[in-house]
Amino acid sequence: VTGYGSANQAPDALSLSIGVESRRGTVEAAYSAAGEAMSAVVRRLSTLNVPSAKMATSTMNIRAETTWKDGVGNVVTGYVGSGTLAVSLEFVDGVENVVAAAVQAGGDDLRLASRCQ
Repeated sequence: VTGYGSANQAPDALSLSIGVESRRGTVEAAYSAAGEAMSAVVRRLSTLNVPSAKMATSTMNIRAETTWKDGVGNVVTGYVGSGTLAVSLEFVDGVENVVAAAVQAGGDDLRLASRCQ
């Protein structure tokens, strides 16, 4: 017996990985800016009725940014605060407005990746 089958279905879920990356001159400023950007995204998504149970902070990091200088070595030129928010959404009409609102709220510090399921 030989068989073959296939099935197709439109996506019904959208997974977002919303990152922020804030470069500043001090650790405190970088951490604060990243936290403020992440909070702005969460607040905006909440106003669009995205339940808090569908949002989870998955990372929050801070690192030095360096440049190599001959005769000196690595020199710290600033700091980068970053974080990632995982968001699960139903793939319904208007979901693109939720994504656009997140991008607007995060501004230039926002990074976005998505996956339809």
